[in-house]
Amino acid sequence: FDDCLVKWALQLYHKGHHDHPILNYLLQYYMGETDTLIRLFRDSLPMKRQGSGASQLESFEGHIRSNPAFYESVRERLLGQVLFACRDTAQTEDIFLKYFDDGENRMLVKAYLSQMAYEFIVGRGELSDPIFEKIYRQAMYEKEPVMVLSALKKMVGRDRYDERETEFITRSLDDLAAEGCILPFMKEFAGALTVPYEIRTPVIVQYYSGTKDGVFLFVKNAQNEYESRPMNRVFDGIFIASILLFAGEETDGYIYEEETGKRSKKFELRKREAVAGGDSMFEQVNAKLEARRDGDDARYQSLSEAFIEEQELAKALFRLL
Repeated sequence: FDDCLVKWALQLYHKGHHDHPILNYLLQYYMGETDTLIRLFRDSLPMKRQGSGASQLESFEGHIRSNPAFYESVRERLLGQVLFACRDTAQTEDIFLKYFDDGENRMLVKAYLSQMAYEFIVGRGELSDPIFEKIYRQAMYEKEPVMVLSALKKMVGRDRYDERETEFITRSLDDLAAEGCILPFMKEFAGALTVPYEIRTPVIVQYYSGTKDGVFLFVKNAQNEYESRPMNRVFDGIFIASILLFAGEETDGYIYEEETGKRSKKFELRKREAVAGGDSMFEQVNAKLEARRDGDDARYQSLSEAFIEEQELAKALFRLL
C-alpha cells in the first residue's frame, strides 16, 4: 500500500482509465467513499464494462477466476462498508443477491438481510420480491423479530392468503400481541384474517426515535388537560402507545422525548370505525355507536338486543362470590 499510488490511481480512474492494473490496485487498497467503491467494483465486472479492449476485458475476467479469494474479499468489504456507513442497501441489492448465493460469510448475509428488513419496517426502503422471499424464509424457520415484522408488513393488503401464509400470519400476530410488539400496519389484516383483540381494538400511535427510553404520549382528556403515558419501545427505534377510543371519538395528542426535550406537533387521535366481527364488549359498544351515527336503526336495534342477551347470559353463567 502506498497512499500516493492510491491517489494517482484514483485520479486516472476518474479520468476514464479503467484498466486492469488500476482497478486491481484500487480494489485492493482504496479506503474512501462508499459510492466510489461501488463504482470501482461494478467497473471491474466484465459484464458491466464498456469501451475497453478485449484483452483488458479478458485479463480482468481471468484475474477474478484465478483469484477467487481476492474477489470474495472485495465483495465482503464492499457490503460491509455499505452497512457500516448506513447507506441505502437497495443500491447494492444485485451484488448482495449474488453474494447470498455463493458468498462464504453467512453472518454478513444475515446482517445485510436484517438491515434491509429493518429499513422496510421503518419506511426507509422497499422490499423487492427476491429479497422478500429470502426474508420470508428466515421468518418462517428462524422467527427473528426483524424478519417476521418485515414479512408481515410486506404481506398486508392481499385479497387472499394460502394455508401456509395464513398459519404464519395468525401465529405471528398472536405471538407479537402477547409480547406487546404491536405496530399499526397489523390492523390491516382485520377483515381478511383473525386478528388479536390487542391489535384490532385500540388506536395505535407509532413514533421513531434513537433514544432508548423516556418517550411519552400526551393525550387530551375530557377536562381538556393533557395526560402523559409512557410509550413502549417495541423494537429498535420504534415506540408505540395504544389508546382505547369509541367509534367517532376523537382527541388531540403530542409526543415528548425526555432526553432530548424534543416535542412533536399536535395530532388528531380518532377511532374512525368499528372493526367488523369483533365480539368483545368494547367492540360491541363501538358497533352500536357506529350504527347510531349512520342512522341505521334496524342494525342498532339488532346489536342492542344481542348485547343485552349476552350480558344476561354472562350474569347467569358467572356469579360473583
